Amino acid sequence: GESNSFRTDDPSISPLHAELHGLPPTQIHVGDAEVMLSDSVDFQRKAHAAGSPVSVTVWPRMWHTFTQFSEGCGGEDAQPLEEAL
Repeated sequence: GESNSFRTDDPSISPLHAELHGLPPTQIHVGDAEVMLSDSVDFQRKAHAAGSPVSVTVWPRMWHTFTQFSEGCGGEDAQPLEEAL
């Protein structure tokens, strides 16, 4: 790469390139309209292969950081927020 650039396979840039053994139980909530959907699924596969418990829930028609919003996501009883607790 260029001088002063970062390697994209650096674990501090992308956890997909990190050692994923020994992780605590991890939940990932991702929308099917999320740009990082494939990264979320790949992370789960790699973590499982390393023996770490990771679950991925894919929510239809949802976008990046949708769990931070109540508008359009079910209002006060929004399932993603309740499941993540």
